[in-house]
This record gives sequence, structure tokens and C-alpha cells, in this order.
Amino acid sequence: MISIIIVNFNSSDYLKKLISSILTLETKVSFELIIIDNNSDTPIDLKSFKRIKLIYNKSNMGFSNAVNKGISYSKGDKILLLNPDIKIEDKTIDVLSSSLDNNLDYGVVGCKVLNKDYTYQVSSKRHFPTYGILCTKFFRLDKIFYKTKIFGKYNYTYLDKDKVAYVDSVSGCCMMFRKNILSRIGVFDERFFLYFEDTDFCLRVKEKGYKIVYVPETKIIHFKSRSFINSSINKNLEFFKSLYIFFDKYDKYYKNYYFVKKMFKILIKTNIFLLKKMNPNTSYE
Repeated sequence: MISIIIVNFNSSDYLKKLISSILTLETKVSFELIIIDNNSDTPIDLKSFKRIKLIYNKSNMGFSNAVNKGISYSKGDKILLLNPDIKIEDKTIDVLSSSLDNNLDYGVVGCKVLNKDYTYQVSSKRHFPTYGILCTKFFRLDKIFYKTKIFGKYNYTYLDKDKVAYVDSVSGCCMMFRKNILSRIGVFDERFFLYFEDTDFCLRVKEKGYKIVYVPETKIIHFKSRSFINSSINKNLEFFKSLYIFFDKYDKYYKNYYFVKKMFKILIKTNIFLLKKMNPNTSYE
């Protein structure tokens, strides 16, 4: 059985559409649906749906915390993480499940992710964020020379998006793994409130000898960032915070980390200063 875990925050309209579509899928595998609501501004009403475990968090403790809570309630032998603001293809669950069943060396699998206009979402697959990649993205060289291996490295844009690829990370908006690998890997790192929790998890899986696999045979549509509309959560600030935590956690892979650490501290403090100027009554620490 597959335990489908969906973390919701202020995306109830999309969530209801996603649940409706999942419950009407003709899948070869059985599944359960576990919804974790991270203290949305407006409580979600899912009384019209059956076969759902709904868990309310009293406060928003972040994505990783909610995923771990969902896992603790799960009964399946596989875990499928889905964002609420996606549209899933009929065969997605079966394709990802079969990929794991047919390849015991696969640790995490993810599918092709599309934008709402059906263009390819480059975050479908990601490379470990090296210094070179950060410089490439800062100067936007990845946008200009995305077909080259040097500058298109972070999102593997030099690879054919329609072919299976072994990568460092797949998108956390749709990723599946066997539950039993958690005994070797551990659960999601709750220091990551938002962003890089999926990269961190995939990296730990890969370090144990498993493959992280991009499977373009199936796809989803990701509407992106619906949770942040009218929310006090600032995406840029949370991105820098999580990237700082990531660099700090994996400092063994980075030389001269001291200077990078200082740079990110400055970026975080600058973001907090500017946000407090705009919203003095909101805490961003």
C-alpha cells in the first residue's frame, strides 16, 4: 500500500480538487490519504470526503515537521509526498510505484513537473548546490547557457527532459520512496522549515548507495506558491535561511565555508531588516 501524504497550508481549493482526482483514479495499487494541515488561516473542510486521515497542527512548524508527522501515521510500505497545488496524471502513482518495485537500487523517484501553462518546470531535478552553481545562478548564466553542462548543471537542463536520469535530487512536490529506507536514512530534517528539505533527504538517500531517479514517463502540473498568497511567510527569507542550514550541515563538502557562511548571514539579516521596515509588527526571526 502507498501512503500519500499531503501537507496543506492555505491551499484548500487546490487540495479539494487534488483529493477528488486521486479518489477517482483507477490505480493498480492500494493507497491511503493523509492530510496534514499546517494551521491554515482558514480551516479546511473535508467532511465530504471519505478514506482520509486529517491531522491539524496547532501551529505551522514547517514542511519537514508535517511530513514526519504524516509518516508516523502511515501504514503503507511506500510514501508518496504531494503538494496540494498540483494536478496529477492518471498513471503517476502506478508508474512511480512500479519504478521502485522493478529497481531495488532506486531510493527516491520523481516525475516530470510542468507549470500551469504546460511548460517544463526545471526544478523537476536538481544537482547538489556547489559554489560554481551558486555563481552561475547569481549571474543568471543558467538562463542563457542552459543547454551546456557547465552552466546548466543545477537543474540538469543540458539533459533531455524526456529521458530517465540519475540525479542528485527530485522535486519534493511529487516524490516517492520506500518507507523501509527510513531505518537507514532517518526522517526529514526538521531544521528545514521550507526549501532544501527534499534536497537534503535525497542527498542522504544517495549517500547510502541508492539512486535518485527522474522518471519522465508520467507528469504532474504544479501551480506553485499558492500557500504564500496573503501569508506572512517570506519566500526569499526562508530560502536563504534553509540554504544557510544546508551549507552548515554539509560544510565538509565546501572549502572556505567561513566566507560563504558570513555572506548568508548578511543576506538573512538584510532581508529581516527590510521586512521589518515594511511590516514592523511581524516577527521574522
